[in-house]
Amino acid sequence: MKCVVIYFSMTGNTELVAKAIQKGMYQAAGNCDIFPIKQANPRGLREYDLIGFGFPVMAVFSLQNVREFIEHMVFVGGKHIFQFNTADSGNITPAFIPLYRTRGMTVIGYRAWRGANYGPLGEPTPGFGDGHPDEVDLQEAEEFGREMVWRSMKIYAGDISLIPGDPPPPPRPEGSTQTPQPNFSLPENLAEVKKMMHWRLIYDKEKCLYPKCTICMDFCPMYGIDLTMNPPVIGNPCMTCMMCDQLCPTGAIQVDDAQMKWQAERHTGGQGYANRLEWRKKFSRNYVPKEKLIEGMSNQVYKVYSKHPRFVIGLGRPYGIDPRRDWKEVQEE
Repeated sequence: MKCVVIYFSMTGNTELVAKAIQKGMYQAAGNCDIFPIKQANPRGLREYDLIGFGFPVMAVFSLQNVREFIEHMVFVGGKHIFQFNTADSGNITPAFIPLYRTRGMTVIGYRAWRGANYGPLGEPTPGFGDGHPDEVDLQEAEEFGREMVWRSMKIYAGDISLIPGDPPPPPRPEGSTQTPQPNFSLPENLAEVKKMMHWRLIYDKEKCLYPKCTICMDFCPMYGIDLTMNPPVIGNPCMTCMMCDQLCPTGAIQVDDAQMKWQAERHTGGQGYANRLEWRKKFSRNYVPKEKLIEGMSNQVYKVYSKHPRFVIGLGRPYGIDPRRDWKEVQEE
């Protein structure tokens, strides 16, 4: 059996889980390749029997790169695939499950782990999943990788009773203002969510360090930034991750203030966020004190991390409390 793990990770959470899963798969199968989504070839998966595919849970209409990768998979009929996610809630996102089947693949499993919340910019900070993924999460991910190999072998041998049904929709606290995730196998839903794909990015050429700095171009999951063009291409296409704003060292690219305020109200306005705090009590290994989460209702990412860069690849937050590393250390101290 030949195995591969493919992952999309913006801040490193999903990458940590992906590497732990790969470790477990290697132990069980004796081999397992691993690729970030930008380095993986959806047309080059013919040789693999088992594919692990992971990405962070975002608003599904934002994950254009994930959807397009799946849609371009070929020569995978009869192959096995499993999905893994990271999110502050620890929920799986079920919206893409039908798409794997349209490519002829058999979905043999799915799992999600909590992950520190680095945004988008209107999200509260600190978040529910800060301090994760931790050592326990990564041990679970390693075991999950082994389990997926063993399950795949048994299913290929004929035990189709091990094929799970669809995951249930993510639980939503009472009062949640977030809309349910659409099923991307329905064309009318895809057309509808595309209407939502309009965020205004403001570009200040005077602040831009190009050609010395190309961080935004190199990182953009959609290849939607091209500073070599005249005029520069900024966010076309765009998946609304807002990481170009967070990564820019000078603030040459920023999300429009009105967009950030709208998102902040959507995520923390009214009773919805307060209900999410109560819902959070069921989580294990909560590293952020409840009173700090309550403060987060008015302390969104764009307010707390107002200096640029807001995030540094490989390092996390350059100032303040880093969501994955520092909150765990604070509680342990």
